[in-house]
Amino acid sequence: MNGMFPPNDSVLLLLKREKTLKPMNNFMTKRAAILYILMLVLASCGKQNKVKIILDYSGGKDKTTVVLKEIKVDREFPMDSAKLKDSGRHTFTVQTSQPRFYKLVFPGEKWIMLLAEPGERIRLKVPQEKLPFGYEVNGSPGSQSIRELGQRLYVTVHKMDSLRNLYNALPTDQKYDSDRASLDAEFRALADSQHRESIRFVLSHYNSLASIYALYQKYDDSTWVFYSAKDLQYFKIAGDSLSKRYPHSDEVKALRAHFNRLMNQRQRLLLTTLAQKKSIGFPDLRLPNVSSDTIRLSSLTGKVILVSFWRSDLPGCLVQNREFVELYKRFEKKGLRIYQVSLDPDRPKWAAFVLDAGYPWISVWGGPFETSLAARLYNVQQLPSEYIINKDGEIVAVNPDPDNLAAIIAPLLR
Repeated sequence: MNGMFPPNDSVLLLLKREKTLKPMNNFMTKRAAILYILMLVLASCGKQNKVKIILDYSGGKDKTTVVLKEIKVDREFPMDSAKLKDSGRHTFTVQTSQPRFYKLVFPGEKWIMLLAEPGERIRLKVPQEKLPFGYEVNGSPGSQSIRELGQRLYVTVHKMDSLRNLYNALPTDQKYDSDRASLDAEFRALADSQHRESIRFVLSHYNSLASIYALYQKYDDSTWVFYSAKDLQYFKIAGDSLSKRYPHSDEVKALRAHFNRLMNQRQRLLLTTLAQKKSIGFPDLRLPNVSSDTIRLSSLTGKVILVSFWRSDLPGCLVQNREFVELYKRFEKKGLRIYQVSLDPDRPKWAAFVLDAGYPWISVWGGPFETSLAARLYNVQQLPSEYIINKDGEIVAVNPDPDNLAAIIAPLLR
């Protein structure tokens, strides 16, 4: 029988077929949805693993070349470069799955340091005449912290240089000693303030890699902001916290390795000091003089010894040395000896300075402050530092008041 509807048997067959197809259609729909979600996730991950650095540079010449470098633990290497057109705008894109340090290098050896997190869009507004720190950065809290740290240190160093120039410009007459002392006190206050602010930063940013940048800041090529044995605690605080948050970071691994080396070295020095104290009562030193002859501190045993740590480029040390000249003239024949250890970073410059000054006491070189074994043996925390050793080889005074030096030494010589 022909008609618009199929026979009942055919309807049953179609119904069965439809029931068979529905699960397949549902499966295909679900599969497509899963693939779509995966594509979205992958696209999102791709964006999250990218850092965009959007540069707006003004004041430079046409076709100014800007180089983007990645900063590793022990080196830096170029990643990209661009010749800027009149607009001064360019966008750098880098792939990274963890926080990284980058440096944008501009003409004239000027540069900007960045700390970029994956997924950040860092916007930089850089007027050429305001480099290195007069720029704006948005979209990157780490990079903002790096800018603040750098700017604070830059201002401190500029003030220190001004004070040093004022100090060096003063006549050598003794009537200017009070002016020199005032400038030296101001210099020390600047260093103390910078140190306190850096500690505050590390303690409030110990979960950020910016704390590593703070821990390794320098005033110059050889003078660190964090310099004393007490500062090791801040290396540990930052290292412990960052290793939990960024366990695969090369910078964090290097920080912890450096801390462990410093602690092991400190422990060895303490053991050495304890062993030496059993025989002579004070840590012995064997250091070269300006003629490269090794002079042992223990060779002065039986005398009253003033051990002095200093640097030839620090105003306070130079003021102190003028006072030592008078002190030495007064007490040398009665048995006073001065064993002065330089912690200058440049040995030839130190030797030339000492020869020119003609100091009458023993002058030796102990190496740069940061790596000096002699400084660590005596736990030197500041410069200048003084230690008085009596005839029995006992350390009887540490960093005494300069005005009381003669009063302390005179009774020991009897």
